[in-house]
Amino acid sequence: MTRLLIGYGNTLRCDDGVGQAIAQTVADWQIPHLQVEACHQLTPELALTLALVERVWFIDAYAVPEPALHHPVIIQPIQADDHLTPLGHHLTPPLLLSLTKQLYGRIPEASWLLIPAGDFSFGEHFSAMTQQAMEEAIAWLETTLTPQATPCTNSA
Repeated sequence: MTRLLIGYGNTLRCDDGVGQAIAQTVADWQIPHLQVEACHQLTPELALTLALVERVWFIDAYAVPEPALHHPVIIQPIQADDHLTPLGHHLTPPLLLSLTKQLYGRIPEASWLLIPAGDFSFGEHFSAMTQQAMEEAIAWLETTLTPQATPCTNSA
């Protein structure tokens, strides 16, 4: 089964680049049958790639109102947006799934990993909150994406 992980965001706007950073970390694991994409933003060209996989995870930052507080990593299933609007500057995962369905007649099972972010200033560093959330998301992905070892049983 082929799976896909897409991390996206602007790497020059501090916390906004967390999706790409996570994708690059996962790419280094070289997991069989897992394609990893790190991109600035979602584009219509990704529709064909989505049509060819069984499962996709989208990873992006979400703005939090009070960065000083703890905010969770959000993991949620997503569906195609049946009310596809004309493509503009901003393409969301539900719209990309809808485009994939319209063009290719199928969509993969999809989830969104949203990482809390509070610093969108110019720079290439992460806030402490986003750094911690990134580590939590990477740990979750490692558990989810890597095959588990079969426990050994001793028989006498």
